[in-house]
This record gives sequence, C-alpha cells and structure tokens, in this order.
Amino acid sequence: MKRLISLVLFAACLLMFLSSCAASRPDTDQILSDFCHLYGDMPAGYRYRSSAAEWEAEALPPGMADVLFSEDGDENDFSLCREYAFYLAGGFGGGEILILRAGNREDAMRLSAMCERRLLRVRRTLPESDICRDACVFRSGNDVILLLLPDNTRAQTILRRLY
Repeated sequence: MKRLISLVLFAACLLMFLSSCAASRPDTDQILSDFCHLYGDMPAGYRYRSSAAEWEAEALPPGMADVLFSEDGDENDFSLCREYAFYLAGGFGGGEILILRAGNREDAMRLSAMCERRLLRVRRTLPESDICRDACVFRSGNDVILLLLPDNTRAQTILRRLY
C-alpha cells in the first residue's frame, strides 16, 4: 500500500513539474522579439503574431498563410498552430523566420513537414540566395521554427540559446 501511495505522489509531483515547465515557456512573440534582438541587423520587414487583433498592423492578413504554405492551392496545416510569430523581410530575398507552436507532438510534426515544403519551394525559387545557405527547420517540443536568413549559421546558434 505504501508503494502505491508513493507511486501516486511521485506521479502527481512529476505532472505538476511538467505542467509548470510548459507554462513557463515564453510565447512565440517573445521568442521572436528575443531572437531579433540577439540577431541584430535584421533587414526591414514585417512582423505578424497570433495575439494581434485583426485590426492591428501585426495581424496576419487573410490568405497570407496560403501564400506561405500552399503550393498550387494545396491544403496546408497552418490551422494546427495554436500560436505563431513571423518576421518577413520586405523583399522576398531578405529572409524570414517563422515560429509556430502546435498543441501536441503530432501537430508539431505536421507543421514541421509543412515548413520543410516551404523551405524546398524557396530553395527552388532562389537557389543562389544567401537566405538558402544553411536554412533549416528546427523543432523543439511543440515549437517549429523555419530559418531563412542572410546568416543562418548565426541564427541557429541564437536559436539554440533561446531553446
């Protein structure tokens, strides 16, 4: 009986610890802000965040997710995002960082595959661009990050610090 009580108490403590860790992870907008601050000289661009009201400048315009993640009108899995923050450079060759947060591991894997397809399309379109050199899709837990920046090696180092 003592073993059972100990096991139940241990499981409850573990569950409380894990839920407190998940709750303490910064939101995607804060991660993007921290990233941009550490990266420094980001080219002029636009920021979009899921927490923006639809009338705010940082609200994602209707159809933008389809432009980013659909090819030839294919369905995309963007609706699986619980939260997101994007930085898109003003010019297509200037770069982007997309931070997507899913609700569970399976959705994160689907979002990761969607970002991999985005990366392949950009590489086909701009094969010689600096943003394609060392570009990658990074996944940490339920977060998926697409890096397409002029210095992706530095961006990856910064991302590892933030995660």
